Amino acid sequence: MNIDSDTQPWAAKMAGLLGGLQLAGLLTPEVADGVVVLGGGYAYPGLDEDAVQAKRDSDSVEASLELNEKKFSSLYNEHVSPLIDSKNINDTDWADAIQSMSSNWSN
Repeated sequence: MNIDSDTQPWAAKMAGLLGGLQLAGLLTPEVADGVVVLGGGYAYPGLDEDAVQAKRDSDSVEASLELNEKKFSSLYNEHVSPLIDSKNINDTDWADAIQSMSSNWSN
């Protein structure tokens, strides 16, 4: 197993671990920097902690949006798409398909 300090989720985990060890006085900043170098460097080199947190938050939002897009596509293909080429479809069928998408969103 590799633990790369320059990719998530390991970058955040390593930052928390090394920060805690330094705060407890168990690790010097120089040793922490050496560990990070062995792990591949920093995920966001040159950024201060506030900028790093903002980047993590942004990455989290992007990941959530991507997951929701995949979920939408899957549910759309399952419930709505089959109606598009069907004949004799009425408003109730469309409403039921959309309701099924909604009902299955959290599953």
